[in-house]
Amino acid sequence: MRPLQELDSRHESLTPEQRELAELYTALMEAYEDRHYPVPHVTPIEFLQALLEQRGLAPSAIEPLLGGTGHTSEILNGRQYLPHSSIPFGTDSSQIHLLNHS
Repeated sequence: MRPLQELDSRHESLTPEQRELAELYTALMEAYEDRHYPVPHVTPIEFLQALLEQRGLAPSAIEPLLGGTGHTSEILNGRQYLPHSSIPFGTDSSQIHLLNHS
């Protein structure tokens, strides 16, 4: 939305009225997205499984990301927790492309 982008680019020099307008634009966009593109509330494991299914990938495709076959199986079956900080994204950009391709 161009008007919001313009306001956002001048964030430091906005008048109080312009800041309020920017907040209104943001609220309207969020309401529109919530109504037309609702995000289902699922667990991280359910999200990962749906992402794999949507991309047509087998769990083996993410084994390098999660630490091997056994570890991946344990995570996807909910028997093992994987702290967010231990996911090695960024170490190899090809790993991210596994889940990012369309």
